Amino acid sequence: MGSLSDTTPSVNLLEYLRSKTQVDCDSLSTQVATDLGPFVDCTSNQGDTYFELLKPERAALLKKSAALGRQMQSEYPNVTFEELAVEISVPSTWEGLQACRKLKSLGVKTLATTAFTIEQAILAAEAGCIYVSPFVHELRVQFDETYHDTDPILSLCVEAQQYFEKYSYSTRVKACSVISVEEIMQLAGVAAFTIAPGYLQAMLERDEPEAKVAELSLFKDITKSTEQGIERTSFVNDEERYREAFASRDGGKGQVKTRQVCEHSFLV
Repeated sequence: MGSLSDTTPSVNLLEYLRSKTQVDCDSLSTQVATDLGPFVDCTSNQGDTYFELLKPERAALLKKSAALGRQMQSEYPNVTFEELAVEISVPSTWEGLQACRKLKSLGVKTLATTAFTIEQAILAAEAGCIYVSPFVHELRVQFDETYHDTDPILSLCVEAQQYFEKYSYSTRVKACSVISVEEIMQLAGVAAFTIAPGYLQAMLERDEPEAKVAELSLFKDITKSTEQGIERTSFVNDEERYREAFASRDGGKGQVKTRQVCEHSFLV
């Protein structure tokens, strides 16, 4: 973040972020939760989970989990899915978000993932998703070390949160897919943030002058700018209007990114 004066009070970056944002962990490791928690939510890419469970040392855990699942099913036959503290992640396509709408009517909580445009965020809110997750960088950057995304969408997190607050939607923005501590601190103030353990550890070990950290946040002026946000619109019952708006946003960049996720299955 550059050289700064030692005359201003310093803050720990992870503690500061927790004072502004719900911090969630992009890992299902119990050790990470112990060392870097507490967290509200923990998640993990299904690819990470799959490869972890392939390890020979996890064989006993798989057998134990299967046995426990059968036992719980018989002991608690009346527990319904909607009572569980889980959310299903659903890609932010038209079809996916319409499915979220149906799941909402059944009492199932959903998270709209891989969102790249405000149109996807609006549709997710109308569908009743608990969260929408803007991917600051294309998912590809997390799997392909040779790929460099030069078009991060930090501003979408601010724009979506402004929209939800202005029009009283309960959907919350959960940012993810960042590639630096600096980007994380720019989003201090977002409702929730899924962060990889490596970045959490780096923030835990780093102190910076509080005034400079506060100035970095793109949310510092959100109260003043909320009234200037986009006008209320609706897509949930108008597929043609949604697809037209989605395709034209930022020259179609969000549409391309979403298609890449679906077609190339970077999620697995």
